[in-house]
Amino acid sequence: MITAIVAFSTVVDYDASSRIKFVMFTGITGFVLALFFMVAYVAGVRAARGMIALILDVIWLIFWLTAAACASAVLSDGLDTSEMKASVAFSWISFFLWIGSTIISFQDTRSGGSAGPPPTAGPQIPNSSVSMCFSEINIQRASADPSSKRPSLHVPQPSGRCRAFGLVPNSFHPLGLLRLVKRECKCSQGPLATGMKFTVLYGKRVARLELPPTVTLTELSEGLAERFNLQDPTALKFRLQEGQPSVRVRDYPDATLESAGFTSGCKVRMSVSKHAAAADGGQQDSTHAAQQQQDQQQQQQQAEAPATAGDAKFVKGQPVLYRTREGTWQEAKVVDVDYSVLPFSYGIEIDGHYRETEATRLAPLPEAEAAAA
Repeated sequence: MITAIVAFSTVVDYDASSRIKFVMFTGITGFVLALFFMVAYVAGVRAARGMIALILDVIWLIFWLTAAACASAVLSDGLDTSEMKASVAFSWISFFLWIGSTIISFQDTRSGGSAGPPPTAGPQIPNSSVSMCFSEINIQRASADPSSKRPSLHVPQPSGRCRAFGLVPNSFHPLGLLRLVKRECKCSQGPLATGMKFTVLYGKRVARLELPPTVTLTELSEGLAERFNLQDPTALKFRLQEGQPSVRVRDYPDATLESAGFTSGCKVRMSVSKHAAAADGGQQDSTHAAQQQQDQQQQQQQAEAPATAGDAKFVKGQPVLYRTREGTWQEAKVVDVDYSVLPFSYGIEIDGHYRETEATRLAPLPEAEAAAA
């Protein structure tokens, strides 16, 4: 609003040009719109946020871009005064501020925001990465599709009048369920019901959950297995108190939390069945043994070396032929053999020069072979 006032007040003395008049029009209307939407938002008028505000923001975003361009053109034509420079600067500032207003209006339109200032003390989100809020959501297994692993969500329609009532994905919860968000809900069904709060202990790790009593043990185990990086969710078992038998998910897959004895505020100790742990341990042992055997084979291959120098193809003092990079052969003489590396390194002398090479580039002289025969 301030930038709009400055933008049109600095060009009042230069109203002879049509471009100056357009800048004045945009500044005056921008000031009026900003004042109207501020008052309407505080008063709770629905037009202050939503599609109407988004359309006006888009239109005046184009107007401010044009006004800033017009003011810049007038300044470049020679009207180089401090007032004109201020008008250009504040026109561009208004344009960028209107971009932010347009983005906010677009987000409000997508989220269905209502007018009015935000409440001073809103609902607090629990300080837990696995907490969630439920309200009148019944989680049931899909009876039509037995192969479906995800539960179907049934949300009953309220009988009263709701101004804003929606479901949003809860990215904080490992079960991947939904979180019911309530904004100014005026229903005749009473207050929203909260879920069952309990704590799951797995070794030294802790998970604090808030779930409805209708969640089954299978759904609970799948979410916890994903959170704690466990392979088999059906191998989990829960113990409510010391001395009581554990409840295995494999034996009671469709049992709900309420029927399994879970109560709000309880602490549940989770563990893995012995047969699953034994299977995992056997697999790890076999993998470890195979890795050890492979390492031993590599060490044995690296340690293999000829016991005597007789295993070498050429000996010291033997005349040989050396293959050059061009593919030609030259006569040479082996003057040194290094048996400490594989393959052996041969030091040869060619025309008075020393060079090291491998056996693949050497060949015995025919005369030497005939003499040896």
